Amino acid sequence: MKQHRFFLSVVILLVGAGLFWFFGQESEPERIQSNEELAMLEQQALAPEPEPEPAAQSQDYSLEFDVTWSVETHPETLPAGPHVSPFVAVVHKTPGSVIQRGTRATSGLELIAETGATGTFAAELDMLIAAGEVLEYSVGQRIDAPGTDSVDLRATQEFPYLTVVSMIAPSPDWLVASVDFPLFNGQQWAIDNELGPQYLDAGTDDGTTFTAANRDNPVGVVGAQINDSFIAATTEAGLGLFRLSSLSDN
Repeated sequence: MKQHRFFLSVVILLVGAGLFWFFGQESEPERIQSNEELAMLEQQALAPEPEPEPAAQSQDYSLEFDVTWSVETHPETLPAGPHVSPFVAVVHKTPGSVIQRGTRATSGLELIAETGATGTFAAELDMLIAAGEVLEYSVGQRIDAPGTDSVDLRATQEFPYLTVVSMIAPSPDWLVASVDFPLFNGQQWAIDNELGPQYLDAGTDDGTTFTAANRDNPVGVVGAQINDSFIAATTEAGLGLFRLSSLSDN
């Protein structure tokens, strides 16, 4: 009886050892495969990120000036005959080359601010083109508020800044603008943007209301709005916005 039990125990041990060896042999390829997969994953993790596609050298845009100034938006401050002068959109190389806050307005900017006339400002821009500072500019149409107008323009990586300016009329010398907006940030182009306007006082006339008589200021500088009536109007609501849309597939 004891011999029978001993023999049975030996058989069980042998069978167990065989099964252990059999299943161990079967699992070895799986273990090797898992190690290979781990090595592949490590290689993928260490591999450098692919270089992004280089940005195009130029980008085409449509720029719309959407003037929302109206009795509905400004029931308390709207003057008679509200409109904006033909806006000028300029693509240029460096910030501050078209409009520089804290300095005396150029003759061209003064005429835009006080009369809406763009001819002298355009002549100044032509000189900046010849000097290699401005790439191009476009002049829109007068907009009777509310209303819209748009122009097309092209920027390049060398000329990545956009400045837009228009007279708020009637007014002594008040401007609605977007100054030195970056179209290219060194890696990618701006695609579709709404440019909140900047409200500027050209510093060339000391009138304090929309319809004030001319009061020339020979020493003023371009800066933020300072007159109470101008501030009240833009606080009541914005006068509009510049809407930039890409025309390129870049």
